[in-house]
Amino acid sequence: MKIDLNLIDKMRLIFKKYNIKLDNIKLEDEYKAYEEINILYKNRILTCVYCGKIYPEGTPTHGSQVLTDHIKVCEKHPLRESEKKIDVLKKALIGLVGVSTKEELKSMELQIRKTIDLESDKVTMLNAIRVLIETL
Repeated sequence: MKIDLNLIDKMRLIFKKYNIKLDNIKLEDEYKAYEEINILYKNRILTCVYCGKIYPEGTPTHGSQVLTDHIKVCEKHPLRESEKKIDVLKKALIGLVGVSTKEELKSMELQIRKTIDLESDKVTMLNAIRVLIETL
């Protein structure tokens, strides 16, 4: 196995950063440590930090859809909580506006644009309708 001396220097810096004493360590022990770290690095296993799902060895850590697809369905991912809040807000907004389909919302939007109301109320209602249309 080819030993990358730059990596050994990087290991030394990491040990120093975390106050790991290397005074009595032999160079051959450093090589063994390097080999173990290299083996772990090459055989690392991709794991979801939220739910602990483990992917098979060799699953790419970047440049693939594996984690992106998983995030969409991971029940413990923080996005699930945000999605729940968005659903609650959307239901409240639908209750306020009184309609829920895109067609009904677009029709309502046209009617509001034609009316002569207080401008601020009109803008607020149009913004609410626009948000609902975008989320449906």
